[in-house]
Amino acid sequence: MNSRSIISGVDLTTAYDALIGEPSLLVARIPGYIPADVCAYARGHIIPEIMRNSSRRIYRSQVEAFTDAFRNGEQAIESYLERAPRVIRELREAFHPYANPADTFRSEIEELAPYGAQLLRFRRRPVVFGMMRSWDPLLEALPHFDMLSEFNPALDLELEFFEQFGVNMHLEAPCRGGELNVWDKTLDSMREVGVSGENKTYGFDPARLPEPDVTIRPSVGDLIIVKSTRLHSVSKTDRGRRVTISGFLGLTRGKIGARLWS
Repeated sequence: MNSRSIISGVDLTTAYDALIGEPSLLVARIPGYIPADVCAYARGHIIPEIMRNSSRRIYRSQVEAFTDAFRNGEQAIESYLERAPRVIRELREAFHPYANPADTFRSEIEELAPYGAQLLRFRRRPVVFGMMRSWDPLLEALPHFDMLSEFNPALDLELEFFEQFGVNMHLEAPCRGGELNVWDKTLDSMREVGVSGENKTYGFDPARLPEPDVTIRPSVGDLIIVKSTRLHSVSKTDRGRRVTISGFLGLTRGKIGARLWS
């Protein structure tokens, strides 16, 4: 593992400054971001409640990703936007009397970003930040990129992101498997050498890739922030499951605040 590609054991302020200021940095790991008692409460009470009506994709979640709704057409978009405020509220209420980690992260990024931060809005309506994802046994994510910019101009967001990060707060971690793997490779660099995925940004063949630059096995309570414009994957969960509250942080150009979505 390339030690220059990861910063670990720091607080969110240090991690944010490093990710912005050091181009070679791919991942930041903040241990204990979610307190142990909150994680224990979540495993016993919140996860079963929130995931009761979950649906299966490459993971199980209580709501589909914003980009998946967009891919599925106008009816799916409208249904998603109608449901989004309720999904945000339900996660907040489920964590009571504790703070919802998604809300905590949102407020801290609002304080850290030079021009603040806010929920991404589409058609003047809020998008979810705070997807609960469960990587059950044998589930995995093949090497891929997460880049909202790939959906423009169709999304017509009138925003230009200079960087995007995946945000994962770990409520539960598997005994074996579920590692995050990251390669210092951009989508353009993969295109230049003629390597493509199953679709435009997902499903690159691991057999055609070198060893990852970073591999992390998450622990309960970890906040892991990954530069999602770099190739990354989640290894197959073997024993136990990997449950996170997840989303994205997009950093914009000019005097426009950062945006958050799932």
